[in-house]
Amino acid sequence: HITSTARVVDAWHNTMWDSVLYYVVSSDHVNEQINVNKVSVCHNDTTTFYSTVGSSSDGTATPVFSTDMSNSMVRLKATATGATGRLSYFKIGLGDNSSAATAGNTEIVINADVDSAAEALDTFAHASYRGAKYYISVNNNTKTEVGNIEAIVVHDGTTAYISSYGELETGNN
Repeated sequence: HITSTARVVDAWHNTMWDSVLYYVVSSDHVNEQINVNKVSVCHNDTTTFYSTVGSSSDGTATPVFSTDMSNSMVRLKATATGATGRLSYFKIGLGDNSSAATAGNTEIVINADVDSAAEALDTFAHASYRGAKYYISVNNNTKTEVGNIEAIVVHDGTTAYISSYGELETGNN
């Protein structure tokens, strides 16, 4: 349950992930409204950062999100605008404990040596897919900075087009 007081809805140790993307569905029982939010969270080992993008609601009673770090635990909090509500979420975490994997059309790709030269982070055959959606977590270990960004890539068989959004950074490096 979420209430009019901020409550922790999820937490993880800061060594587990650098970035987490949440797809959140919440209901406000008082105002009888349903909300869908996408919340992006990252941290730099001491401070948390978050943004909400792609929110959809059937009214004005949308939950308010916040983050903090307590005892090395990154916490996502939610506050309901009504007296009480319910919240559920799907979570995608990326970071230090992620490993390359493939399941169906979903893939975790790790590139440990991104530098100033342009390079392909992922490729796919244009005959296999018309497009792809990416959730990218970047970690600059030497600067203790991380960032998240989402991107959609589509193509017409010859040229690829990319649209990026939802960028969140803990610094400027």
